[in-house]
Parts: sequence; C-alpha cells; structure tokens
Amino acid sequence: MRLRLFIPDVFIVETKIVNWISSFMTDQEGLYKKAYEREKFARKETELILEEKTHELFTANQDLEHRNNLLKRQQKSLVMTEKLAALGQLAAGTAHEINNPLAFVISNIRTLKRYFESYENLVDICRSGEEEASQLCDFFSRVDMDYLLNDSQLIFGEIQEGLERVRDITTNMKRFSRSQPGDREHCDVRDVIETALKLSKNVTKYHCVVVSKFLPTPQLYCNSNELVQVFLNLIINAAQAINDEGEIRIKSFTEDGRILVDVSDNGGGIDDAHLEKIFDPFFTAKPLGEGTGLGLSVSYGLIKELEGDILVTSKKGEGSTFRVIIPADQRKTKR
Repeated sequence: MRLRLFIPDVFIVETKIVNWISSFMTDQEGLYKKAYEREKFARKETELILEEKTHELFTANQDLEHRNNLLKRQQKSLVMTEKLAALGQLAAGTAHEINNPLAFVISNIRTLKRYFESYENLVDICRSGEEEASQLCDFFSRVDMDYLLNDSQLIFGEIQEGLERVRDITTNMKRFSRSQPGDREHCDVRDVIETALKLSKNVTKYHCVVVSKFLPTPQLYCNSNELVQVFLNLIINAAQAINDEGEIRIKSFTEDGRILVDVSDNGGGIDDAHLEKIFDPFFTAKPLGEGTGLGLSVSYGLIKELEGDILVTSKKGEGSTFRVIIPADQRKTKR
C-alpha cells in the first residue's frame, strides 16, 4: 500500500508564484541586457556621428575663416582700386588746378624780373655820385617807382597764394593716396568734407554751385582718408548727375548720438529699378567707360565698417539725396 504525500494547495500556489516571479525576473534581466546593449550601441553611434560632425564643423570653420580673410583682402583691393580710379579721374583736373597758379607765378616772376632791372638802374644811379639829382629826376620821370613798389607787393602776395594752392593740392592728393586701412585718428567731419571738396573742385566748379552747412558735430575716431574717399565719391556722383548747371547741397549735423551728412543734388535722379542695386559692386548706370561701378559700393562698405549706414532717396527729374549715418562713438568699433 502506497502512502500519498499531502501537499496543501496554498503551498502549490506559492510555489507557482515564486516560479513565475523567477521567470519574470529572468525575462526582465534579459530585456534589461538587451536594452543596455542597444543603448550602448546607440551611444557609440552617436559619439561617432558627433565626432564626424565636429570634424566637419571644424573644417567648415577653417574654410570660412580662410574665405573671410580672402574677402577682407579682396575688399582692401577693391578700396584701393576705387581710390586709384578716383585719382585717375581727378588727375587731369588736378593738373589743370596746379597749372593755373603755376602760370601766374611764372608770369609774375617775369614781371618782377623787369622791375628788378629798374631797381638795378636806380642803384647804379645812386652809386654814380656825379649829377645824381638830375639823373634821379630823369629816372623818376620815366619810371613810376610808387607803382613798382606797390605792384611788387601784390605780386609777392599772388606768388605766395599760388604756391600755397599748389602745396594744398599736392598735400591732399598725397594724403589721400597713401593712407593705410588700419590708420585711425581723431578727425572733424567738416575738415574731411572740405578736403573732399578741394579734391573734387575741378569736377564741380564749372557747372555746380556747392552750398555747405556745417552744424557742430563731435570728432570721429576713424580713418579720415577713408572718410574723404566716401564723400569724394558722393560729391563726384552728385556732380555727374547734373548735366548742365545745378546745385550740390551738403549738410552735417548730429542726431541721437549719430553724425549725419546729407549730400544732395538737383540732377536727373535715379530710376526706381536702379535704387535696389545702386550699392552692388560693379553696378553702374553710366555709359561704358565712365564709371567702375565701385564708388558707391566701396563707400557703403567703408561706412558699414564704422557700424553706420548710407541711405538714398531719389525722384526722377528732381535729384537725389545720400544720407551718411555714423555712430559718434567709434571707440567700440572693431576694425
């Protein structure tokens, strides 16, 4: 006779629960390991992608830096190209401006030479001794000494004025042509504009009346010759917009911590289709051979480097106004 072992139902249930929990934990451990492996693989893949993208970003940054340096060199080259173009455009007029004072200096020197001969004769008479009084009376009857003395003083003044004009022209041209992009100094906007007016005088004086109004403005810390180039381009541009006779108006003033300069003309104005492209490099509405298309573009770039702006308003048949806006405090501006 066999004995049957009695196992309570509760114990059987508990055993099943334990087995189920053990099986569940085993399954969870497997799932955790799989999840961990997936996460580890994904992290590794992410690190590889991140390393690859970082390398690409570093390479792109180096390329961008190289292109930026190249762009800066090209910009400097464009500035110099426009400066040389402006100098070439002014060269004939400058030669004429220099020739005028030199012509009357030469003429006055010839007159002074004749006067000197009279002075020599007078000295010879004074040294002769005999019949001095009669010779002097005869000499003064032939030569108006008061006129010679007075006219000599006038001639010396004209010679000095003419030579100073030549000096000013050559000095302004030399300073304009030799400036370096990094040179900075404190300068007055009025002095800058007056230098530009002197350089452009031969372009404007035959058919333009220039009216200037300079209100008090603070000094700027910038490259004064680059600023001269900006206003020289704007003044020449205004003069070329006037076909027969007209007026160029220049006004400088201060507003909200900014220095503003308006250069206006009553020329033919600018077509609406050209206004959007007027500051684009090499864009010009002038006939072939009369413009490089760089003047306004270079001027715009130079003012942008000062964290400023150039705005233009124009109406066909009535003229244009270019407004140059420059922050007065240039110490914070990096160049």
